[in-house]
Amino acid sequence: MHELDGDFLDELLEGDEEFAKELFEAFEDSVRRFSEQARRAVVVQDLDSAKHAFHTLKGSAGSVGLLKVREMAKAFEIQAKSGGPVIGMEKMDEFESLVRSGLEKLSDYRQSM
Repeated sequence: MHELDGDFLDELLEGDEEFAKELFEAFEDSVRRFSEQARRAVVVQDLDSAKHAFHTLKGSAGSVGLLKVREMAKAFEIQAKSGGPVIGMEKMDEFESLVRSGLEKLSDYRQSM
């Protein structure tokens, strides 16, 4: 699976650089806020907060074509819904690394417009 769905973004943005800037900045703000919420939830094993944070992260990532981030957030949301222990810090670090990589991909995409 590709990390970034460029075809999805091409169709969504239709070459509108201003819209891309607004969308990507909104995503970055959202992902930072909800990643922090997810991290706190993972630390204390708060299933409800983790479920909410990962659900929001899943949707946000999907709205900008970040497929791997979306899939990982979806898996963590399902895990939190199941009532089992929420992911550990190692997996949270892996998720945040994937988010950073995704932000770089979005930046590269925008620069190539």
